[in-house]
Amino acid sequence: MFQTLADIYRSQGMCPKAIPLYQKSIQIDPRDPALLSALAECQLKSGNLQEAVLTYEQATAMNPGA
Repeated sequence: MFQTLADIYRSQGMCPKAIPLYQKSIQIDPRDPALLSALAECQLKSGNLQEAVLTYEQATAMNPGA
């Protein structure tokens, strides 16, 4: 549920609204690298470069072949 709404916000360029929803989704499913990548994208688009780098690193660590 949270991820679906976050994806909608992200697709509409409303990343600041999507970020907390992705964070809730990650709390529910912390092993999903796609959620982390989507969160990192929104963090980057919202100007949170340091957070985005950390989140991308987490996603990459979960899925090193991607």
